[in-house]
Amino acid sequence: MYAVFWAVKIFEYELRDRRFKVETDHKALIEIRRKTDFNNSRINRWIEKKQEFNFSIEYRKGEEIVDADALSRVYTHEEEEERKKMIKTRRDKQIIGKANKHLMESEGKKYGLLIMVLKEKYHQKKKEGLL
Repeated sequence: MYAVFWAVKIFEYELRDRRFKVETDHKALIEIRRKTDFNNSRINRWIEKKQEFNFSIEYRKGEEIVDADALSRVYTHEEEEERKKMIKTRRDKQIIGKANKHLMESEGKKYGLLIMVLKEKYHQKKKEGLL
């Protein structure tokens, strides 16, 4: 749903005052179009915004929407390198997080009180704006 909202927002000036069709392989999106009130204020804002446009939503199987699928997978060399860097960074953060957790569990038994005091001092200095 957000992808549709984002695309309509990007092409707002071209789409306003025109009838257009959204083709999707997301069946729930068709039901969302029919429903008008959700318990989520963000979705309610999207729905309110989309009512400013004249469009229909049509369901098609994912394998039938080949052109859009191909376009979503096209990367420039720079984008591909950036994507690889992000994946590596995310993986590194996960490894560091697991290592820190393991270290805290093993060393925490020995240095539990010291760790608690250091954390408390850190948060105190952060509140005071010293960090």
